[in-house]
Amino acid sequence: MTPTVVDRTGPRRTVPRRTVGGTAFAAVVAALLACLPGAPAAASAVTWTPASCATAAFTGHTVEPVGGLPPVNRVRLTGWIEPCAELPAGAQFATLTYTGRQATFSTVRPPLRGYGAASGPTWFTTTVDVRSDTLSESDQPQAHCVLLNGLVRLACVGLDTAGLPRVTTVFPIGTDDVRVRDIPVVMVPSRDHTPDPICGTCV
Repeated sequence: MTPTVVDRTGPRRTVPRRTVGGTAFAAVVAALLACLPGAPAAASAVTWTPASCATAAFTGHTVEPVGGLPPVNRVRLTGWIEPCAELPAGAQFATLTYTGRQATFSTVRPPLRGYGAASGPTWFTTTVDVRSDTLSESDQPQAHCVLLNGLVRLACVGLDTAGLPRVTTVFPIGTDDVRVRDIPVVMVPSRDHTPDPICGTCV
């Protein structure tokens, strides 16, 4: 199974899973951003230099109701990632939430994290907010993953948000689970998380 790469300006195409990495993937991100409004500023805002390989795992979670309208269940996930080869300068990984429609990669607040050490595990904490109202199932978070680069998921957990009010449960899933396998990662340039209507592109 190869991940789907969606370009809203052209036909759908596929990319073999491990062919985009390192500086090649950084170039893909820059190329995608180059067609956005205000291209020079946008293109310089996001540079993702991934490690060539790593292992990762989620190790725990909490679910806490928080106030507001609509009410929200805040899922706090902890985990680690460890490189298995020499890290390039400035190497980063990402954590992304997958809904039934897409995983959003915001170019305003990129979900990128640096490795804490050249060897050994880097521990991280990340959060997912689940709305407790009637938001459609396809828009609800259904998984959260650690990504080596834009195509390679290292570890994932599933999020069950069935019922009203939402009762969120968290459980491990495979990196090729149906909740993430065919879900595009969408680059979102705007602050309101709306894909650009002309050049909204997925990686």
